[in-house]
Parts: sequence; structure tokens; C-alpha cells
Amino acid sequence: MGRFANPNENICNYHNLIKSKAEEIIRIKERDYDDIKSLLSDVQSLADDIYSAADYALDAGQRMEDRLKDYRNSIEGLGFLREK
Repeated sequence: MGRFANPNENICNYHNLIKSKAEEIIRIKERDYDDIKSLLSDVQSLADDIYSAADYALDAGQRMEDRLKDYRNSIEGLGFLREK
């Protein structure tokens, strides 16, 4: 797994990481770079971090949905009915 992968991490932590990395991109100033290559390298690195964290957030969300489905099926299996 990647740099940010932690099976015990919750979805909100991944979303906070995504927001933090996006804020870093927003704060980039042209005057902080001598050449386009170093600017591009930093932006690509931050974008890669965002992409990875979003992937992990999706995986964590799917695991949570799977657990909730199991929970619901177990409760309904005991005879409890869900009313909307």
C-alpha cells in the first residue's frame, strides 16, 4: 500500500489530508520557484498525494458500507424490521 495507507485510519483523516494537500497547491506562488520543472514537480507530488488519499478514502468508505450492510442484515435476521 502507499504512503498514506493505514487500515486503521478513518475516512475523515483521509479527507483532511486531501484538503491540506489541496491548500498547499492553492498557496503555491510563482516567486517561490526558480524554474518550471521544480514547480511542476511539487504540484505533481501534491496531486499524487491527493489521488492516493482519495483512493484510500474510497476503500475505507466501501469497508464501512460493507460493515453497515452486515450489521443491518444481522439485525433484520434477528427479526427487527427497519421502518422508513
